[in-house]
Amino acid sequence: MDVTEDTTPSTDQRDAAPDSRGVDANTPRRARNTPPLRSVIKLVDWTVEPDREPDAKPYTYAMECDVCCEGSPRSTDPQSGCVWILGHVKTNPSHHSYTEIIKRGWRAWMEQP
Repeated sequence: MDVTEDTTPSTDQRDAAPDSRGVDANTPRRARNTPPLRSVIKLVDWTVEPDREPDAKPYTYAMECDVCCEGSPRSTDPQSGCVWILGHVKTNPSHHSYTEIIKRGWRAWMEQP
């Protein structure tokens, strides 16, 4: 028994040119009928800065070895990473490059007119 596969594209696939909205015929109908989600509620200016409020999270510091990617634990003491580096280089004398990782909170707010 001979079985041949029809490789002729269907009408939808041949006529898949995008319409005026940029949607082609192969896009599922649900997606074609969904309006774009765009809206402007109000134009306002925002300010973004480090959080220096009394209840802000404390800065934390860590070090990471650039050779093996091992890292120190996070600490609020900026010098604790340096102590970790000295211990790490003792056991890995060929690891000379490190990256300091500082984590601090930020805040954003809308400016009122």
